[in-house]
Amino acid sequence: MNSEAPTISMFLNNLEKQFEGMQPGILSAETEFKKLAEWSSIQSLIVIASFNWDYGKNMPAEDLRKSITLQNLYDSLFKINS
Repeated sequence: MNSEAPTISMFLNNLEKQFEGMQPGILSAETEFKKLAEWSSIQSLIVIASFNWDYGKNMPAEDLRKSITLQNLYDSLFKINS
């Protein structure tokens, strides 16, 4: 758990680990994560839990719902540009 925001590439690398079988380097800041074949309601819970485990941060479901890209998730989680 780290109180400082990771770089976007570190964030994406950690996020890729939450998707079973996903090859490294698949995700980018522009990825529309809800369009991923691997995305599901269960996956969304895993991702929200990983934010708590990895960064000690809670993401409200509403923030997840409003986010379109992984950059949106990153910005929301670390309160960038808000």
